[in-house]
Amino acid sequence: INIDVNPDYSARMVSYNTLTKDDIIYAMLYSNMNTRYMVVVDPEVENNHSAYVENVKGKIKAYLESKGYTNIQFDLNYQHYGAAYMLEVFYGDVDHDEQEDYYRGDSFTIYMMKDENTYLLAKNLTVNYNDKNLFVYYAESYSEDKDEMSEEDVADIESMKVTLEGEGYDFFDGYDVYSWIPEGSKATLTFTVGTANNNRRFKVLHTLADGTIETFTGIVKDGQFSIDVTETSPFAVGLGEVVKATNNNPQTFDPIILSVLMLALSAIGLIGGSIYLTKSRLN
Repeated sequence: INIDVNPDYSARMVSYNTLTKDDIIYAMLYSNMNTRYMVVVDPEVENNHSAYVENVKGKIKAYLESKGYTNIQFDLNYQHYGAAYMLEVFYGDVDHDEQEDYYRGDSFTIYMMKDENTYLLAKNLTVNYNDKNLFVYYAESYSEDKDEMSEEDVADIESMKVTLEGEGYDFFDGYDVYSWIPEGSKATLTFTVGTANNNRRFKVLHTLADGTIETFTGIVKDGQFSIDVTETSPFAVGLGEVVKATNNNPQTFDPIILSVLMLALSAIGLIGGSIYLTKSRLN
């Protein structure tokens, strides 16, 4: 199914977040990131948008009711949000505006993620889920989403951009990544910069929550590179000089010298001379 995309978000993600039969979805309450459980779309469910969403909603509702929530209502706008499906859940004393189809009252958000290893977060940025305990669900790229970023995040990225350019790196892009990564877990972020940048040095600057800058460096291979992070906040990516390949199999004999010797030997043979090489070795 294709989840309806809120017009405030980019549709570039939709092909990466399409449910298929028997997909496992991990759901997490936004108000309590430690609450996480698994939802499976039943195999007998009809293969269409409404049936899938209603099936998943029913399972989530049953779970929440078992935890004491009452009068559970789901926002009818099934928003697509980065690497996750987002449902707004209202409970208790809920006011529903029938004309505007809008709920008011106590609420929290449920993010539902497919059980797969890689999600596209933003332009040229994916996250790999080696650890199912972490939750990286959305990112904004400086090149495409600058106007949606907070002023503080834009300032951090632009400051790191100046630093990279001052060190001779070409600024590639900046990112603000939203996540919840529990202690002891790591998220693998992969940046795709294109094969034209193979063998270039890369440098990633990462502004941590305490204001310090974390640095990652390496060489671009196959048009991309990856870093492991324990928290996410603004990143700035720079590309530097091309690293020259080293010759691991150097020639031990110059072919030009060999050619000269062969010509000399041929000339001697033509004038009828005889050459005997006895106990000699050519290195």
